[in-house]
Amino acid sequence: MYGPALLLILLSLCCPGCWCNPEKLCNFVCDQWDCSDEKHCGYHKESSLLGRAFSCDFEQDDCGWTDVSTSSYRWVRERRTFSRWGTRPHGDHTLRNRWGWFMATGGHTGKAAATASLQSPILRNAAATCEIHLHYHIWAPDATTINGTLSVQLTDKTQTYNLWVGPKSSVLGWRQTVIYPGRIRGQFQLIVVSSRDPSSQGDIAIDDLEFRHCGLSAPQLACPAGYHQCPLGPCVMPESLCDGTDDCGDNSDESNCTGHRFCNFETDSCQWDSTAPNSWHRANGIGSKPSRDHTSANRNGYFLKVENGSSAALSLPTQPSNEPCSVVLYYLMDGSDGNRLLISSQKGNEAKKVLAERQGQRGQVWLREKVTLQLPDPEHTIIIEGMAGPDSVVALDDLIFSPGCKLVGPPPAMVETPRLLSPQAKPFNQEKETCRDASEYLGVQQAQGNLLVGAETRSPTLCAVGPTCAVKMTYYFNSGPAGSLSLSLWDPESGAHSHIWGSQGESRPEWRSVVIPVGERKQQFQLVLVGSVEPLPGGDWGAAVEEIQFIDCGIKQLTVDEAPVTCNFESGTCGWYQDPTDDMDWIMGAQGDHTTGKGNFIYVDGGSRTDRGMKARLLTYAQSSAGDSQCLSFYYRVWGPDAGTLILSSIIDGKETLLWTGTGTHGNRWHHESVTLTIPTAGKYQLALDAVRDGSVGNMAVDDITLRPGACAAPTRCTFEAGTCRFKSEGQYRWKLNQNQNANPSGPQPGPFFDHTLQSIAGHYMVVDTSSTALPRRASAVLTSDTYGALPAPGCVSFWSQFGGDQSGTLNVYVVEGKKKEMRKLLSASRTHGDNWAYRSATIHPGGTWELRFEAVGAGGDRGHVALDDIHISHHPCHEPAACDFESGFCAWSNVRFPLVDTYDWDSTNGAGQFLKKTAINEDHTLGTKEGHYAFVDTGSLHTEGSSAWLTSEQLPATSGSCFSFWYRTDAGDHYHAGELVLFMSSAQGLRPVWVLHGQHSNAWQEQQLQLDSTVDFQFVFEASKGSRPHSATVALDDLKYVTGRSCDAKQEQEGEHGRGGKTNAGTILAVLLGVLLGLLCGAIGYLIYRKRKKNQAGAPSGFGPGDGVEGFDNVAFEDGSASS
Repeated sequence: MYGPALLLILLSLCCPGCWCNPEKLCNFVCDQWDCSDEKHCGYHKESSLLGRAFSCDFEQDDCGWTDVSTSSYRWVRERRTFSRWGTRPHGDHTLRNRWGWFMATGGHTGKAAATASLQSPILRNAAATCEIHLHYHIWAPDATTINGTLSVQLTDKTQTYNLWVGPKSSVLGWRQTVIYPGRIRGQFQLIVVSSRDPSSQGDIAIDDLEFRHCGLSAPQLACPAGYHQCPLGPCVMPESLCDGTDDCGDNSDESNCTGHRFCNFETDSCQWDSTAPNSWHRANGIGSKPSRDHTSANRNGYFLKVENGSSAALSLPTQPSNEPCSVVLYYLMDGSDGNRLLISSQKGNEAKKVLAERQGQRGQVWLREKVTLQLPDPEHTIIIEGMAGPDSVVALDDLIFSPGCKLVGPPPAMVETPRLLSPQAKPFNQEKETCRDASEYLGVQQAQGNLLVGAETRSPTLCAVGPTCAVKMTYYFNSGPAGSLSLSLWDPESGAHSHIWGSQGESRPEWRSVVIPVGERKQQFQLVLVGSVEPLPGGDWGAAVEEIQFIDCGIKQLTVDEAPVTCNFESGTCGWYQDPTDDMDWIMGAQGDHTTGKGNFIYVDGGSRTDRGMKARLLTYAQSSAGDSQCLSFYYRVWGPDAGTLILSSIIDGKETLLWTGTGTHGNRWHHESVTLTIPTAGKYQLALDAVRDGSVGNMAVDDITLRPGACAAPTRCTFEAGTCRFKSEGQYRWKLNQNQNANPSGPQPGPFFDHTLQSIAGHYMVVDTSSTALPRRASAVLTSDTYGALPAPGCVSFWSQFGGDQSGTLNVYVVEGKKKEMRKLLSASRTHGDNWAYRSATIHPGGTWELRFEAVGAGGDRGHVALDDIHISHHPCHEPAACDFESGFCAWSNVRFPLVDTYDWDSTNGAGQFLKKTAINEDHTLGTKEGHYAFVDTGSLHTEGSSAWLTSEQLPATSGSCFSFWYRTDAGDHYHAGELVLFMSSAQGLRPVWVLHGQHSNAWQEQQLQLDSTVDFQFVFEASKGSRPHSATVALDDLKYVTGRSCDAKQEQEGEHGRGGKTNAGTILAVLLGVLLGLLCGAIGYLIYRKRKKNQAGAPSGFGPGDGVEGFDNVAFEDGSASS
C-alpha cells in the first residue's frame, strides 16, 4: 500500500538535483532539501524581510521576473532614490522607505499607446486553493483616475487571459489585491501588464508578490482511516471525492463517481431551456465575464450566468429518497454588493426553505458551495436563484448531484422568477444602494466546501464615521501557527484595503474582546473579516466572532475653541488627535520642551529597526476657513543618525497638499518653522502632522504650534521640497520648480540628476534652461524672493547652485532694497565645479526692507542649465570655506547619505541637550561649556560592522599648499572598540585618505593639522565607521578651519601674533625662543611621521595620543530610548 508514495519520497531524497525531474521545478513545493528547485520562480523559498514562503519583495533581485516589453516603455526594478519615480510616496511597500526596491513603470511620453509586460518564469501545477497576493501602486498627479490599466494575465500553451484587472482610480499609496488562478494543470506563466495611453502621467508599480496555498498536497506514507490515497501519494478527505475539484493532482479523486450526475455546461445547457427572458445565459469566457469557466479554467469553457441587474432561477424537482442528497455547485459573484445567490427547497406552493444564501462581491474567483438535505416528499423542488447587481455578474458551473438525489425525469427547464427572490429578501434597487448606519452588527456564518483557505465575510456598506470611531469585537481564536484572523477596511470606489487589526496563530481556547480604532472615514466603506485555522490535535480549534459593536462613530462638529490648532501640549493635545489608522503613536514627552524647558512636547521615539517604515500621524479636527491666509508656526527637533522624516500637510475634500517637510537630522536643538496656509475657498480643512520612520535610530519632536491670522513672514530657509517658498519668476524667461531630467513624464528636461537637499531623484530644486533656444545669449531669467525686513546686524545669504552644459551662462545674485528697488550685486558665479552642486555665500546688511534676486544670464550654448537649492538667510556672519564651529548648524558641510556607501548621519548637540546619556561629551571645544555645540557620531547607533556616516564639505578649488585643522575626540567607557575616523579628499581622481584614526584615544579635545595639496577641485569627507566589536564610542569634531595658500607653520605663527593682541617683538629673546620651538617642532614632526607610517594601514598618516595601540569605543552619546521624566 505504500508503493507509489514511498517511491516518490525516495526519488526526491536520492535525486541530486531537479534535472532528474523537470516537472518538479517551480511547482510551489520544496522537492529538494534546500528548496533550490523553487528559486527564481517569480518568488524565492522565503522573503527574509517578510518572513513568508514563496514570496518576492524585490529587495535582493527580480526573483526571475523578466521584462518582455517591445517598446521603450518598460518595467524596471527600482527604488525611490534611483528611479524615474515621479510621485512622492515614502518608498516601497516592504520597507516603506526610499531605500526599498520594487518593480515600476513611469509616465509614458510617446504619441501612441504603449504596453509594458513583466513575465514570470515557467510555473507548474497550481492547486485549486492557490492565492496570489500582490501590492500595487497606481497614481496620477492631479487626477482621480489614471490613463491606463494594470492587469495580471495567465498564459499557457493554448491561451492567454486576464486573471485580474486593476482599478483606474488614482490613490497615493500602496493597495493590495488577491488573485485566484484556480487549478492550473501543467506549465503556465503570469504576465503583469501596464498599458498607458499617449502622453500619460503618473506611476504604476508592484511590490511584495506572494503565492499562498499554491502547491499540491505532499505525498504521504499512509493516510488516516477513510481517506483516499491518490496514485501520486497525497491523501484526500472523503468529502473531497467527486466534488468537481482535482485534489490529487491527476484528477483520480474525480474518476470513480458512479451514481453522481454532473453538468458542466460544456456542450449544452444539460437539456434545460435557456431561451426565456431574464433566464440563466450559457456563455464562455471569450469577451465575457468571468474570463474562464471552472471546469477547465479555460476561456473557451462554458458556464451559466446572469448579469447587469437581471435575475433567474433554476428549479430541480426531486423524487423521494431515503439517502441524503448533496448538491455541489461552483459560483462566482463579482462587481456589486447587490449580488445574491440563493439555494432553497420548496414543497408545492408552500414558502421556500432557504438552504444556503450568499450575497455581495467575492471577486473573480470560483467558489464551491455544498448543501445536504433529506427529501422524503415527492413534491420537493431544489431551486437555485441568482440576482446580479448593476455592472455585475453571477455565474454557475459544475453542478454535481450525489447518488441520493433522485431527479424527476430529464433535467427540467430554467424558469423566470420575479425580481424578489424570496419573501425575506430585500428588493433590489436599480439606483445606488444607500449605506447602512454603523450601529448594525456583523455576523459570520459557517460555510461548507469553500475552496478558499481563508474564510471571508463583509459587512454591509457603512456610512462615513468620525475620527474617534472604533470597533469592539468579541472573538474566539484557537489555532496552530498557520492560522490567522484579520479585520480590514475596504473602499468600494478606489478598491483600497486598509488593514486595521490582525492576529496570527493564537492558541487560546477562550472568548476575548478587543477595541480596534477605525478613525475618520469620509466615504462609504465596508469591514472585511478574514479567518483561517490550522487544526490543533485534540483541541477545540476554531475561529469565531460573536459580536461587533461600533463605538463613538458619530460625526460631531467642534468649534475652534473646543478644538484649537494652537497648542503647547502642557495640558494635552488640544485640537489634535492621534490617527487611529496609522502604524504608531506620537508620545507625550516631559522635560526639555521648547516652551519652558521643563514642560511637555510630543515626539516619536525611534530606537529599533522593527518600526522602520511606520508612520505616526497627528490630525486636527475639522477647521473652518473664511478663505483668508493664516500663519502656522511650530518648533521641531529631528535628530539621530537615522531619524526619519517630518511632514506637514493640509487636507481639503480628502486631498492632501504638502506644506512642509524635513528629512534627516537637524541637530539636537529646537528649530522654528512657519508656513502660510491659503485655503482657496471658505470651507473645512484639516492639518496632518506625520512622523515617518524611514530611518531606524533617532527622535522627532514638535512643540508650540501656533495658528494666527495673516500670512507668515517670508521664509528664510527653502529646500523647495514643498513648493517655491514664495519665490516668483515672471517675464518671458522663467525659473521652474523641477525634479531630475528623467522624472518629468512630458520628456527630458534640463536639470541636475538629483537635488542637493536629499541627494535624490525625488528631490526638488529650481532650474532655468539656458540653452540658446530657451534663453538667448545675454537674455535673463529672474527669480525673486518675497520681501524681508531689515537685519539688525550683518547676516549671510547662502545657497547651492549647479551649472550644466558647456556654456551654461552666469548666475548673478542681488539684494534689492527699499521702495526704489535699488539693486546691489552680491556675487556672480559660473560653471567652476563641473556637474557638482557648489556652495555660495555672501554677507548682507540691509537697513530696510529688501528682496533677494537671482538672475540667470544666457551664454548662447546648445545645451545648458542653472539650478538652485537650499537657500538660507541667517542672522550670523558667513563662515570661511570648509570652516565650521557647529554653533549654528553644519555650515557648508553636507550631512546627506549616499546609498551603499554612507547609510547614517553625523549629528550635532551640546552638553545640555536632551536624550543624552550621562557619559556624553559635556563641553565643546569652541566655548568650552555645556552650551557649545559639536558634531559627533555615536558608533553604538550604527547597527552593523562597517556602517558609516559621511560629513562632506563644499567643493574647494585646487591648491598647491593649504592647511586644514580640526579638533577631535573619541570618548568611550572602556578601551574595547574598533571604530575608525578617516579624513578623505574626494575629487574626480577618487577618494584619497589623508588621515586615519583607529580605536580609542584620549577623552579630551585634540587638534590635528594637515598640510594638503590637490591639482583638481576637491571636497573633504569625514567618515566615521563602526568596527568589528560591539562596543561603542562617541567620535566628535569641532572647530574646523581651512587656510589656503599657507603652511600650517605660518598659520600657527599668525595665530600666535593675534593671541598677543597684535604686538610684535623681533628681539633676540624672541628669535632664540622661536628657534628652540622650531627645533622641537621639527623633531616632533619627524617622530610623528615615523609613528604615523608605522600606524597607518592605508598609507595615510594616523592620529596619535596616549591611547595609541589600544582598541576601544564604548560611550553612547545618542540614547535609543524615550525622553526621561
